[in-house]
Amino acid sequence: LAVRACELRPARTCDEEGVPHAHGEVSEGAKRPDFLFPSASRYRDGGSPVCMLAAKTTCKDRWRQILNEADRIPVKHLATLQEGISANQYREMRDAGVRLVVPAALHKRFPQEIRSELLDLRTFVGLVRQLVFLCYRRRRRRSACSSVRRGAVRQPRSVRSAISWIPSPLRR
Repeated sequence: LAVRACELRPARTCDEEGVPHAHGEVSEGAKRPDFLFPSASRYRDGGSPVCMLAAKTTCKDRWRQILNEADRIPVKHLATLQEGISANQYREMRDAGVRLVVPAALHKRFPQEIRSELLDLRTFVGLVRQLVFLCYRRRRRRSACSSVRRGAVRQPRSVRSAISWIPSPLRR
């Protein structure tokens, strides 16, 4: 039950904040990270920036399980309810590419030297929002550029005048 609660909190927060995510979907092969942002299809298409979040009630040695859940993602985020870990264990996790997401109320239970590197769930959601915005902007830019190249979208007058000095075969 505690494991399920650990997964439900990030899902509920993402739903409340309107952040798109995939919960428990396959990344590759039979691997199923707890959460993929913004979606599993974006993860599989390979061209979009993506993020993952695993949820574990405690870190102990179980944090290593998340290392191969999403091969394309070098930095994996781990949401945990564990009340503090040693600085040595944290360094080992950080060196393996794991970043901790811990409730803000528990940050004070971690060693002073690592507290600045901890994320809380709201901060993590803010990072995911930026990621989703980048995906959206990149997708819009690609579709807008291809529409302009096809001649389907007329460029605004300011853009037309700004590029008028470019020889016409190079403008497209």
